[in-house]
Amino acid sequence: MVEKGQLIAEDTLSIYLDIVRYTSSHFDEVVPLSNMADARNVFDPPKSNNGGGTGSGSRNSGSRDATNPSATRSRLRNGNGNLTTGGTSDFETSIGQNISKKREDALQQTLAAWLNFAKGAVDWDEDITVDKGTGTGTKATPAVVLPFNEVIAQVETILNNPDATHDDLAHAKSLAEAVNQHDKDNPDCETGSGSGAGRASKSSKRGDHSGSGDGSKNKKGK
Repeated sequence: MVEKGQLIAEDTLSIYLDIVRYTSSHFDEVVPLSNMADARNVFDPPKSNNGGGTGSGSRNSGSRDATNPSATRSRLRNGNGNLTTGGTSDFETSIGQNISKKREDALQQTLAAWLNFAKGAVDWDEDITVDKGTGTGTKATPAVVLPFNEVIAQVETILNNPDATHDDLAHAKSLAEAVNQHDKDNPDCETGSGSGAGRASKSSKRGDHSGSGDGSKNKKGK
């Protein structure tokens, strides 16, 4: 064991990333994850100078309303209250930036979930509560509990779809976040926020749980 927040040796982190690359159908297949720098780019995306793309700069390069559809729409109306041709293009750009930001958020939570698996904070078939349910009596909705491998498979199915909508990506983030909050008081669990790729609480106890799911690899022959 090491104290919470203490930096883990880089060779140990490299082992974690090896496990993620081996098991994930998205990281290293779609999103680069060949080294620690790639992992940091997921948790802290590089800034973009052109206001587009998927880097964190896309949300900082314009005004605060850049990813607010209603604010954008109101600015782009002409004197008659109609959307102008140029405004429509700008509005679509704003929507694209918003989806890119949502994908970044989902990726951060997903990589944190994989790292939690790699570290042994969650097992391959461990039950995760993805929806706590609501209400009581006849109007109650039951909690939804799925094993980690099914949760991560659903998440990566969404991430692997280049046409995933804002709501799809929000759902992927929520699912992955459920893994990271599964045992939030456990110092082993990454939260998915910040550059957590270089920090953890204890060495890995990962065994041979790197099986397969619909959205993850079926043990590539690497």
